[in-house]
Amino acid sequence: MASFLGRPLLAVAVTGGEPYPKGTRTGTAHGRKGTFVLHHTATAHAGESALSWTILPDSGTGELLGIRGGGQIVNDDGAHSFHLDYELG
Repeated sequence: MASFLGRPLLAVAVTGGEPYPKGTRTGTAHGRKGTFVLHHTATAHAGESALSWTILPDSGTGELLGIRGGGQIVNDDGAHSFHLDYELG
């Protein structure tokens, strides 16, 4: 189980079908304290969207050193769920 506290590091407005990058620092994973950076990428075009996350390599700090993985944001009729598959180093 992980809990996330995020703050945008960079965001570029989406116009048309252009992608935008976004980074977020987070808090704990399985009770381990530290931070890591999620690179959030999203695209939207013609009513379809794709949203994914990648944990930036070597971004883990504290007890999260070596964390790696990725995931996606699922939009199910307006309800968002966040999925992150990760391995702790």
